[in-house]
Amino acid sequence: METTKRYQRACVEVLEVLKLLKPEEFNRIPKERITLYQKNQASDYTLEIDEHQKLTTQISDDAKLILANLFVRFIASDKDQKKIYEREKKAYVQREMRRIAKEKEKELQQEGLSQVQTKEMQHQNLPIEAKPQTFLEKWIDKVKKILKIG
Repeated sequence: METTKRYQRACVEVLEVLKLLKPEEFNRIPKERITLYQKNQASDYTLEIDEHQKLTTQISDDAKLILANLFVRFIASDKDQKKIYEREKKAYVQREMRRIAKEKEKELQQEGLSQVQTKEMQHQNLPIEAKPQTFLEKWIDKVKKILKIG
């Protein structure tokens, strides 16, 4: 299996971030995963994490996704996993409600209702949303706390 350059770079970034974990957290990750990242890492790329900058600005989106997956599957407690899944489920429901509301708005506009009327109907049907912290943001905050970064 040939890996892409993006994935190889992400493997380097993931390994560097994993070095920052506490030993008990690092040891929860299966050795096969670590070996996979080591085997697939780019040989022509290095990353030095600057503790004075946000970690999220120093690593790629691919690395963030891999790290989020590792956190949810292996590092997070059962309680944290339930919270993460509930938050993601709630976010999914809200996205679907917005999508359905947009479709309904298009249908109503095709039926000849004014934009003001459709906006009023849309606001009546949508819940008030508070932006929940995603599991990736929560994991990054945990890494920041470990690294004692801002």
